[in-house]
Amino acid sequence: MSNNLELLWTNCLIIIKDNFRDNHAFDNFFASSSIHSIDNEIVYILADSQIAKLFLETNLNIIEEALLIVTESNFKARIITEDDIETKDDTKIDEKNIIIDNNLRKDYLFDNFVVGTSNQESYQAGVAISSSPGNLFNPLFIYGKSGLGKTHLIHAIGNKIIEQKPNMRVLYVTSEEFFNDYIKITKGNPEDSEWFNYKYRDIDVLIVDDIQFLSNKEKSNEMFFNIYNDLFNKNKQIIITSDVMPKELHGLEERLVSRFSQGLSVSISPPEFETSLKILNKKLSYFNEDENTIITDEALEYIAKNFSKDVRDLEGALRRVIFYTINITDSQEITMDIIREAFKDFKVVKIDGEITDDKILKTVCGYYNLSKSQMVSKSRQKLVAIPRHIAIYLTRSLLETPYEKIGKMYGNRDHSTIMSSYHKVKEQIDSNNNDYIIVINELTKLLKE
Repeated sequence: MSNNLELLWTNCLIIIKDNFRDNHAFDNFFASSSIHSIDNEIVYILADSQIAKLFLETNLNIIEEALLIVTESNFKARIITEDDIETKDDTKIDEKNIIIDNNLRKDYLFDNFVVGTSNQESYQAGVAISSSPGNLFNPLFIYGKSGLGKTHLIHAIGNKIIEQKPNMRVLYVTSEEFFNDYIKITKGNPEDSEWFNYKYRDIDVLIVDDIQFLSNKEKSNEMFFNIYNDLFNKNKQIIITSDVMPKELHGLEERLVSRFSQGLSVSISPPEFETSLKILNKKLSYFNEDENTIITDEALEYIAKNFSKDVRDLEGALRRVIFYTINITDSQEITMDIIREAFKDFKVVKIDGEITDDKILKTVCGYYNLSKSQMVSKSRQKLVAIPRHIAIYLTRSLLETPYEKIGKMYGNRDHSTIMSSYHKVKEQIDSNNNDYIIVINELTKLLKE
């Protein structure tokens, strides 16, 4: 039996060496290890130190791929040391008895997710994925600043998948939870390693929220990269959120960012006026399950215009005014008089007209007496390029529109070109270039009229 295991590992090492670039790491970790035993569908790899064990655990996908090629069977690899051998049988987890919560919020559903222009694309992608996880857009990468509904949407996707396919294992985690789980297994407890692999590898759908918080955590990046590859190669669905698009992520391994870009990336932007109104009406209906509060159209529109930075702002403003109305004025109707009193200490930006991407483009065109076709053209003449840079700057700074989306508006330009345009104007403003400051102020005033 031992000769067979030795031959099996030798054949695996040939494949691993062909696909592993670091010869020094190969000699010190892979070549110095061996197969200890095979138990059912698990191959136990014996590492010669705890450091080697940790290294091999971050490269399980490479080992399992080699095992698949050599044996034509889907073996799971588990890494042990001499210290683990005596307790292996006692500490091996009975996976059927493990209960790991999927962490999904049951109240975050598609039914109560308000859809508008700002999130329609991501919503449609989520609906499509929930009907056929792993087969359409993999990974699905949803990006946008905090408070815009990304978390609600990914929970809704997970809940819908479970509703339609009850036997599927779905796991939602924040990147912080993943990092804490990873730290736990570095302490060398074999039971923790078994539990970790079951939690993150034996699943059908992995949902990771706020991946940007794994930035500059090299070892956990490596582990996540291998888990990602393992799940992706098995056609398992991966859903990730971030505050920026993949190409703007810093502090994550380039090869990991590249993986994120290979699927579908969709953005969620701050809610436009109509969507803000829908959100407020939806939230008001929930509040009115206990209180029969009504709000005038004028008051509702005021909140929608002045607190539409994100969904949390909208909800917070509505909660404040409802509290103020019921507890301070002892009224059931929210009017503009009550609104003014409730927000008298707030610095509210009063906007009479809604600012949109298109409104910025039209306003800048009018200011410089240019046509829309000139603005989106490939012309690099200063009389066109500078107004274009300014329009891009205003779109990004006032609306926080993703660079990729701005690029599509301005002649399908690459996101890096749009970033460059934005920073050119920002640098002029930061260096107190009075010409730019005057233009930006005048255009901002026109946009708010």
